[in-house]
Amino acid sequence: MRKNNNKSIETLCISVLFCIFEELIRTNMKRITSLIADLEADFQPIKNLITTHIPYANNLRDREWNKIQSKYKDILEDILISQKVRKQHLFDFIIVSAHPDFDISSKYQYFIKAINTEIDKALAFATTHPKYKYKVKNIITNMITSIDDNYIQNLNEDFKNWINELFVFNFLLTCPNYTIVDMERRLSNGKSADYLFRHNTTNEDFYIDIVTLQKIDPAKHETSETFNDFIKNRIQRKYDDKFGGVTENGVFRILPIIEYKKGMEKFDVETPKEISLPIITICNNFVDGNDCVTIMEINRFLSQIYKQHQV
Repeated sequence: MRKNNNKSIETLCISVLFCIFEELIRTNMKRITSLIADLEADFQPIKNLITTHIPYANNLRDREWNKIQSKYKDILEDILISQKVRKQHLFDFIIVSAHPDFDISSKYQYFIKAINTEIDKALAFATTHPKYKYKVKNIITNMITSIDDNYIQNLNEDFKNWINELFVFNFLLTCPNYTIVDMERRLSNGKSADYLFRHNTTNEDFYIDIVTLQKIDPAKHETSETFNDFIKNRIQRKYDDKFGGVTENGVFRILPIIEYKKGMEKFDVETPKEISLPIITICNNFVDGNDCVTIMEINRFLSQIYKQHQV
């Protein structure tokens, strides 16, 4: 069987990840072609990287690994044809975090570390609450195996949706006044809500559905008003789709997660409180002298970014 060179795979995938160096990608077309052939012959180097940096991946089944191998090959073939990287995937972050150059790898290492921490939190909860075991493992498995089929039309990168769901799941479990009742709760309108919580004192049901808003271009919005109109419309569409026509008693809210893009700090973000929880972002932060990944209310985060730019 043909053997791969792990270092060359890492180096090539780093070139692929940083797609702004399109000239570099073009000069490495032969290497990409070679890597596609290598992946067909032996996927083990990539598999080893994934399981080393995300140990839970050792639980994946053969059919899931086959799916990963096939789709990753498709990604490389798309790069070969288009000479562009249309989307990122979790594997890109894993590969770069393993690079021997610390200046390159360090900012990705703490991100992978944060993912593993959230995996451990969710699995610990599932151990003591076995009714959620399957659904928790489904979130983690989808996060690892998710690779977008459509590189062009759908701007969202699906693996980020699952990462966000994992972080938000653990975050919601810390709410002191509410207890989780169900995940993927079927509704009277035939849809399902991501989470059902119940108030510990009033016993009121609280249905939550998550929406991730990725790749919003701040340059397309001159004022907070136009930016907020755009956000509110996205939230309203999600609310109508999920909760329109329900007959259950309770509170129904969308939990929006916005992916930060440079330029958003000029806006003051508002939410339609009657249908939405406060918007959050999952962001890099510096806590107790260490880089970390955390959940923060979007306006608080944007305020921090704005102040940094004023210094």
